[in-house]
Amino acid sequence: MFPSQSPKNVKLRRPSGSSVVVLLSLLAGCSEATKEPVVKYEGSMPQKTIESKSNQSGTGDFGSGNESKIVVTPDGRIRNVSPEEQRRSPPPGSTTSKRTSLSDNTDGGKETIWLGNVPDHLAVPWTKPQDLVLDSTFPSKDNTFATGNFCFADGSVRYIQIDDGIDADAFRALFTIAGNDQGAFGRLYPKGGPSGSSGQSNPGPLDRVAQSKARMASGNNMRMIGLALTNYAFGYKKLPAAEGYGPDGKPWVSWRITILPFLPGDTSQLLKRYDFSVPWDHPNNEFVLKNMPDVFRDTSNPKADPTKTRVMLMTGAGTAFPID
Repeated sequence: MFPSQSPKNVKLRRPSGSSVVVLLSLLAGCSEATKEPVVKYEGSMPQKTIESKSNQSGTGDFGSGNESKIVVTPDGRIRNVSPEEQRRSPPPGSTTSKRTSLSDNTDGGKETIWLGNVPDHLAVPWTKPQDLVLDSTFPSKDNTFATGNFCFADGSVRYIQIDDGIDADAFRALFTIAGNDQGAFGRLYPKGGPSGSSGQSNPGPLDRVAQSKARMASGNNMRMIGLALTNYAFGYKKLPAAEGYGPDGKPWVSWRITILPFLPGDTSQLLKRYDFSVPWDHPNNEFVLKNMPDVFRDTSNPKADPTKTRVMLMTGAGTAFPID
């Protein structure tokens, strides 16, 4: 779901009948739009079929004009929306992937992984709505997590080594929220522990002491992200959507953007600079792309691209962040 400034304004509904209900993000500051994207889309992106309807005030698509428009807010009030607000709000037809609540997790927080770090070759621009998917290809080279810290739904962070000795079924079970598969973590290593022969470990160009510090820093980052997700869920009554879709049906907004107000530091200022009326790779969002919060940085590689992250959710059917 596209974020708003307060939990009471989080619902985004499609226009129906004679009413237009639009979520207003009241975000300030926006550069002039240009046509070329900052970052080209990488690979094939999932698309959603969206029924996009025009603004019922008779002035065309919301956010496309230079005049104030009259809308009905989620609480039933009628108000004028300035052109600047229009550019800072999701246009009609926008929607999101499915959302779950904390109570939907019947497997238990200690048995459910929310997110981890992927290998270097799967790193993406941090504002890009792309994560791993729990489908028949997981785990595989292009759909897997790397050895490292994982954030669990109870807020804990545990280090898991991904190697040939891990039980794939038990590992997959850790990502479902209602699979009735308690005890999966204890079944990860049927032979008594990791073999240490992983090819997915990502120490980077660091010595042993630096690697230990990087592992600790990564764990702290995971805790802060997990706390942000939990606080979001308490405030909005559901976890954030993994992806927000534009009226073209393509992913426009990542969960990493929607949790910004819940992260440490002055990250809420980044949210004010993010333009929800255009895709993530639009020039209007270049400033945000180039100012990635520290919690999404690769602690094991100081020379990593400062705009890319290895932090990803597990998404898909049965997970805490379904996208289908």
